[in-house]
Amino acid sequence: MKKLLILLLVLGVGWYGWKQAPRLGERRPSHLAVIENASHSRLEHLRLSVSGRTFVRDRLPPGQRATFAFQVRRDASFVFRWEQGSLGKRTWSGGLVPAGPLLQRHVIRVGDDDRVSYFAERR
Repeated sequence: MKKLLILLLVLGVGWYGWKQAPRLGERRPSHLAVIENASHSRLEHLRLSVSGRTFVRDRLPPGQRATFAFQVRRDASFVFRWEQGSLGKRTWSGGLVPAGPLLQRHVIRVGDDDRVSYFAERR
């Protein structure tokens, strides 16, 4: 009886694995976060946090951008920290990342004098 239960358990796990195997290699679509340096100074020690995940970039020269792909399970917002020349450590939080089927490209643009602009567009 014990061997029969173990056999049934092994068969059940095998069947479940066989049914789920095609989904294992499947890449799920994701949102994109783009940080643009529109200022005249270099951004350093960039940290972008969203939905419990943090992306890091050491420096971002003027006119350059950094792109990060991410997924969310529920609605989330951004927390962005960086250092900018004589302004020192800066923090910005905001934006809305929907968990629904709509995928977006989120652009965070850092300008001179501590100006940050945010917009999102469909992917």
